[in-house]
Amino acid sequence: MLVLGDTLIEAPMPSRSRYFESQSFRNITRRYFSKGEKWLSAPKPVLTSDSYLWDGTVPYLAEIEPLFDAANILRCGKDIFYNVSNSGNRAGLEWLESMFGDKYNFHIMSVCADHIGTTIQLLRPGVVLINGGRIDASDLPDQLQSWDVITFNEPEDIGYAFDWGRASVWISMNVLSIDEKTVIVEKNQKRLAELLSRRGFNVELARFRHGRTVGGGFHCCSLDVRRQGGLESYF
Repeated sequence: MLVLGDTLIEAPMPSRSRYFESQSFRNITRRYFSKGEKWLSAPKPVLTSDSYLWDGTVPYLAEIEPLFDAANILRCGKDIFYNVSNSGNRAGLEWLESMFGDKYNFHIMSVCADHIGTTIQLLRPGVVLINGGRIDASDLPDQLQSWDVITFNEPEDIGYAFDWGRASVWISMNVLSIDEKTVIVEKNQKRLAELLSRRGFNVELARFRHGRTVGGGFHCCSLDVRRQGGLESYF
């Protein structure tokens, strides 16, 4: 699910196993709609074999239909950063621009293989957290080049259940900013907590033992459908 302003969007996810996932939230979305919120679904993808391509080293998506996960997107006021990867194609960006281009500025990037939340996190206006194991400041979109960059290099592996982890050790970077000063961090990530504390953030430690098992951190597992304040431009 993706929220843009007062609109709740069911994303056209490229994973066949997640095709009906948004229906799990139908009772919630129906309540939003009845209270005057906008609710829509992106075009439902067909997801034939032609949607998936392979160049011999990495998988990627064809451009025959709009495909994206909400986690491919960084929202920053009036600016939307869209990561083209194996979980979101350019056709997905084109659909979003056609629907919301009159209100938001869309920027294309390709900084990681799938979801953006373990590579870049916007902590507050003017401050961005990046995964030092994947990118450096020069890899950020032009609009973020002037921001204060906090580089994180030492994630703690909290382990996982079953045979394989659905997220890497970098799920530790999937923090949740509550406001411009407060950030929720997984309690085992002491080095990250100390790093953010030194940069002036109030860090709240919370337990999330199965982040690697379920494939998501605090940011992944939350959706801010209620906000205070207006739509602003930070650039």
